[in-house]
Amino acid sequence: MKNKPIYVEIPIQSDTETIWKFTQTPDLHEKWDLRFSSISYLPKDEVKQQQKFSYKSRIGFGL
Repeated sequence: MKNKPIYVEIPIQSDTETIWKFTQTPDLHEKWDLRFSSISYLPKDEVKQQQKFSYKSRIGFGL
């Protein structure tokens, strides 16, 4: 199965700096985005490379 990007849009009332921090810091992201049980950084080959994340979710009854 090929991984495909997920696009999510939701209105949030906050400043850009705070939103960026809460979406780019896995521990903070897990606290407000209850769709995911675990979020972690994926390794980067280069410093300038875009940061990617691994998202894991438990769908009912721990599946």
